[in-house]
Amino acid sequence: MSPSREKSIRVGGYSYPAKGYDGRFEKPTPDVLVDIANNELINSRIERVQPAHIPFLPNYKNPCWFEEVEASTAYTGNVYSYFKDRDHRIRPAFERFKNVLLNRQKRDGNAWLLRCIPYFYLVGAPRCGTTDIYSKMILHPEIPHQIGKETVYWNRARYLMSQVVGTRPIPPEFKVPLSLRHYVEWFDTPAEDIRSTVDKGSNDLPQHNLILGDFSPSYMYDFDAWRYVPSNEDSPNFIVADMIKTINPDAKILFVFRNPIERLISDYLFWSPKNRKTPQEFHELVEANLKMIDTCRATYAFRYCLHDRTTHARQLPIRPRAGLYYTYMKEWFNVFPRNQTLVVRFEDYRDERRSTLSQIFRFLGVQKMTAGWFSYVTSGQPKNQSQKDTFKGPMWNSTLSLLEEFYRPWNEKLADLLQDDKFLWR
Repeated sequence: MSPSREKSIRVGGYSYPAKGYDGRFEKPTPDVLVDIANNELINSRIERVQPAHIPFLPNYKNPCWFEEVEASTAYTGNVYSYFKDRDHRIRPAFERFKNVLLNRQKRDGNAWLLRCIPYFYLVGAPRCGTTDIYSKMILHPEIPHQIGKETVYWNRARYLMSQVVGTRPIPPEFKVPLSLRHYVEWFDTPAEDIRSTVDKGSNDLPQHNLILGDFSPSYMYDFDAWRYVPSNEDSPNFIVADMIKTINPDAKILFVFRNPIERLISDYLFWSPKNRKTPQEFHELVEANLKMIDTCRATYAFRYCLHDRTTHARQLPIRPRAGLYYTYMKEWFNVFPRNQTLVVRFEDYRDERRSTLSQIFRFLGVQKMTAGWFSYVTSGQPKNQSQKDTFKGPMWNSTLSLLEEFYRPWNEKLADLLQDDKFLWR
């Protein structure tokens, strides 16, 4: 049968061969290559919070497509090359994959590659064990390693927020919002793993089952850049969840929560200098931050105050708003159906890591792991724990009373929303 008469599948207005497209051994043909990362129409749709309609390959579990790039300029000016990179991973990873592209380039200087965006997102909240969960999840054979844990693209990097500015100055020609190119280039290396790995059980339709995740906990609570979204005007009507949905409405969302008071203490112990960890300082920080929130609420709606940068700009070393899980869950549930979400508690993960990881893997639809695998990956100390030194003396009862009064009504609403009294944290 000639290629022109071969059956095809329509995906987002685009035709793919009905058998799917493998991509392991053959070079992508011109009819399979699509321009997504630098596509002005797609980037414009995202900015207007409209569906991007990206045509994903039908035989890849992860949302992916084939694209051509100019090999010699690949990764030039990517915002992540200006990130604070403590482990020196980002720029070397870009250089390594640029060499792959140079070896593939054609006479016109272009080279093909598989491009992917995340299948799932791990969000909410910081100091809830997300770094340890991430470190275990990327050991699963169907979740490839990537450059690092957090892209923070949708809430910080895309808008050049101050939290992502590194030691290298951001070029003045960078204009916000940054295009999707910056985001997808982060995943080019693990996308190559997806391309080269196929399900052996599929003969007629080669199936690629590896999946990618974006492990940025701050997506849940931090969208201080909401004013950059034209559709938001004077209030945060659209949040990070809405932005993610524009490119992948089927994304799976994993939430990790912890007793909000314990989470706040962990914030303090992790961020505060060692010689200042006193019950008095913690109490003063709590009072100051709660007062800022109350001052904002006297003028604006509570939801506005949660996303008001001026209210929270001086929060570190504690972030009380990050523990108001109910308010954020309501927002995310308004965007993604509940069957695309999973909520786990840090306390359950801490006490039963095997059971919680199994629950996460079932939710993602990846391979069930053996007892030996769990024994290996759960051995050793958890990652990114708070510094071992604690308060110089017990936390004040008055501090505990303040925080219990602040969080109690929101915990009750969360338990009711999720129909689970464990989220009362009594």
